[in-house]
Amino acid sequence: MLSLSALMAHITRANNGASLPGQTPWYFRGEAVGHLAPAAVPLASQHFGPALDAQNSDQLDALCNDIRDQIATRWHTEAFGLYTLSDQRMVATVPRGCVPYLGIQAFGVHANGFVREHGELKMWVAKRSETKPTFPGQWDNMVGGGLTAGMSPDDVLAKEAEEEAALDMSRAISVQPAGILSYCHASDGGLRNNALYLYDIEVPAGWTPTPNDGEVERFELWDMPRLRACIEHTCDFKYNCNLVIMDFMLRHGVIDANEPGYERLKSALNERFQAA
Repeated sequence: MLSLSALMAHITRANNGASLPGQTPWYFRGEAVGHLAPAAVPLASQHFGPALDAQNSDQLDALCNDIRDQIATRWHTEAFGLYTLSDQRMVATVPRGCVPYLGIQAFGVHANGFVREHGELKMWVAKRSETKPTFPGQWDNMVGGGLTAGMSPDDVLAKEAEEEAALDMSRAISVQPAGILSYCHASDGGLRNNALYLYDIEVPAGWTPTPNDGEVERFELWDMPRLRACIEHTCDFKYNCNLVIMDFMLRHGVIDANEPGYERLKSALNERFQAA
């Protein structure tokens, strides 16, 4: 029996920033690019002026440095693109650590690594390291990472698969794009407007992913009943991974179309989804 309320709660939790008050629009050379967290507004005013319209990358870099030094509780230097909200055109880059404070559009890549054993679907899941600064010890998709500025989703997928799971993509039986999942998540007093490029990676039975960069404690191969029970009855997975797994289960028939609540769940997820 489908535990509809629990699965719907995962969608609400991931998209809990859609109506967050107190976020201030800002601009880059006249183009809307994001919504500033309240703590970042005074700093942006100092560097951009009262119109909150940055005119060049130097002003943007100065703001990002101040966010790092005065506001951020953790920091990632990886370069993320700064995109116009109207047409998602990249106009500059910012450090990943600034994303929630700037409330900008960001992209990532997540992959379901799965196996077919005697006709049964099983999925590789990753236990995040207890030393990770974000969501330590929670379960995660086999492969996931942010979209570094200048890289394509396919490039990031291959890089993260090697770094996180020691997977050479040539070993995969198949790699299928599965769509783009969007959500707006409240984080660090600001917003993460995220869009995840999703993939299904079928790997050979007998192959085992190996932690390769210190971010994953271990991998485990779960059957669908265990995986489904976990996402229906716990919050043990990182909040956005629940949505990635739910989409996989809907597409592969693990959540059956005849179960009560199926259409409501599918519709709620599709509101956040763009087909591949």
